[in-house]
Amino acid sequence: TTARLLIGYFSGLNINVKIEGASTLMQRPMKRIVQPLKNCGVDITSNDYQLPLKVNAGSDLKPIDYSLNIPSAQVKSGLILYAISINAKSTLKGQIHTRDHLENLLFSLGYPIRVNEDKIEINGGVKINKNINMKIPGDFSSASFIICVALLKRGCRIKINGVGINKYRIGFLEAAIQMGAKINILNKQIVYGEPIADIYIDYSDNLKGITIDKSNTVRMIDEVPILSVLACYAKGDTVVNGVSELKVKESNRVKSIIDNIQAMGGYAKLKDDSLVIKGRKRLYNTIIKSFDDHRIFMSFYIANRLISEKISYDMNDTSYNKSFPGFISMVEGIFE
Repeated sequence: TTARLLIGYFSGLNINVKIEGASTLMQRPMKRIVQPLKNCGVDITSNDYQLPLKVNAGSDLKPIDYSLNIPSAQVKSGLILYAISINAKSTLKGQIHTRDHLENLLFSLGYPIRVNEDKIEINGGVKINKNINMKIPGDFSSASFIICVALLKRGCRIKINGVGINKYRIGFLEAAIQMGAKINILNKQIVYGEPIADIYIDYSDNLKGITIDKSNTVRMIDEVPILSVLACYAKGDTVVNGVSELKVKESNRVKSIIDNIQAMGGYAKLKDDSLVIKGRKRLYNTIIKSFDDHRIFMSFYIANRLISEKISYDMNDTSYNKSFPGFISMVEGIFE
């Protein structure tokens, strides 16, 4: 996310910048953000649309008039960050209804951005004179792992305070409730345009499998690994449609999920563009294969910890530090 946002932001500043990253990041596709910027006149050189990447100064920059053909909030936000630096009006169309944290923040700061049903219009070159004094809401993607533990650990009851519940982020929450999870959302409020709330979770022993439409998969794309663990404990099949985007994350998450579930004795298969998981299969502890992917590690740490205190993984595997440094201590605190 950071790489794609910075590519858009630095392109609008028209300065010389080189962007690199860790080995997994260097393999991520950047064409989806680079190509529309090149169409605006930005001079970008890259390694076949992958990092390392250079944004070169001296370009004759043009405003954006672009139709998003994939539902990517990262691309949308990167292009908005470019557009606010261009002294002209830019327009984004197409698949614009994705995570809208940046739009919400700009609205709350009084920036001239308009979001309609079919397009986003940005007036560039406007200075923001309002200071930001904001407590960052709790990250729902991280909270989803704790939610899963609470739902599956017998007798557990947990409250998570001040979590961001942006409608484009809580697909996992809605899916869990549809599966029969005992979850309540209370104390809702708006902070700088972002909805936040406290989430109450109780152990739920009567989960059922569900089918998730492709449009809803987009709203829980980062939580599919932990949903797959929840699905293993649900009665019947869980089908997650539209999982192709999962193949170009930190790992091929479709393969990573299937490999780990199968290694634990569960059932998980890819059928066309759908991930199918059969629940209530007896699972066994195994060595976690994270593929250097933080969400895969955390999901299957939980899957194994629900079975036994003894968990086997490479002690040098600290991939979870990318997004949730306190993950293991928090999970173990729940199990105490």
